[in-house]
Amino acid sequence: MSDLRALLIGSLLFMSTSLWFASAQSRDTTYKILIESGGGYGLSKDSVSQSVSRYGFSGMLRIMWKPDHRLKVGVETGWLRIASLNDEEIKNEFGTVKLNASLNAIPVMAVFDMDIWRLNLYTGLGYYYVLSTISVENEEITNTKWNVGFYLALAYKHTLSEKIKLCSELKWCSIGELGKTILLAELFISYNLFEW
Repeated sequence: MSDLRALLIGSLLFMSTSLWFASAQSRDTTYKILIESGGGYGLSKDSVSQSVSRYGFSGMLRIMWKPDHRLKVGVETGWLRIASLNDEEIKNEFGTVKLNASLNAIPVMAVFDMDIWRLNLYTGLGYYYVLSTISVENEEITNTKWNVGFYLALAYKHTLSEKIKLCSELKWCSIGELGKTILLAELFISYNLFEW
């Protein structure tokens, strides 16, 4: 419940600040569609065993609409590795078996982005499609579930050309019902697809 409360408070603060900055801007004259894509490495907050790996690679793809003021909106998806277990030996009445398991998530988010100096503040609200897979010997079981979640991120963008920016980002993701949080460090390219 505390994650949901934090999500609501953070969302209200972000949206009220965004609306204030947006209303202080001049009338829109230029619109852009941006594609942002990249990846990074993440750390899951907790695990139940020392043999569980809490580290993993992530990838993301965002499509953003940028009017001529500070607030951008868009959608994001990608891939998050939450935890994994490789070749864990388990003893039972039939002998020793090897266990492999993984917990991954695919975010499906509405994204809000605010430009402040050379930094960008992002918040994503939506769902994580969580996939858990367990395989023992030749048997594999996969379970999936939609979980409400959000993320907050801070990015620095360095201009390479008129259309391309190289960006670094720190992102904190929360998967509410699952009770998992992931801290990510990502690099991505922001490309100005077209403007009018």
